[in-house]
Amino acid sequence: MAAADLDRKGIEKERAKRKEALNFAYSQIERQYGKGSIMRLGDRGHVQIRCIPTGSLGLDLALGCDILALDEPSAGLDPITAANLDRTILSLRKNLGFTFVVVTHELQSIFTIADRAVMLDPVSRSIIAEGKPAELRDRSTDPRVRQFFNREPDQRKQTATS
Repeated sequence: MAAADLDRKGIEKERAKRKEALNFAYSQIERQYGKGSIMRLGDRGHVQIRCIPTGSLGLDLALGCDILALDEPSAGLDPITAANLDRTILSLRKNLGFTFVVVTHELQSIFTIADRAVMLDPVSRSIIAEGKPAELRDRSTDPRVRQFFNREPDQRKQTATS
């Protein structure tokens, strides 16, 4: 099997995980706001709730969406652009009252923009932690949660090479 095939399979697997996480988030939102409250915009990575879908995030904001979901919004961005995006999200939340549901693995963004974080377990397909990001990092009783929020590597036996 070629390296490109392995990379492609890894990317497809990661996309499937993200889609599963978003679908879980959507189900939680629909439970809160009622069935049919989400209008999905295909695979573009964001949804609108109680809003006419336009396909343009800027126009969606102008139309007064209540909640915007963003899937890995800073993936692939350089650190300065990612920081500017975080600042924009904070500004929209503060000045216009938007609520964001953000799926991300970017710890810097989580600690910058999130009032509350939810961590999903891919095995049980359930929530294993929720709370303020700093509290999850510092006080979680689940070692997987602390490992993620503290960006710690797996504990593996180290063997001496001679």
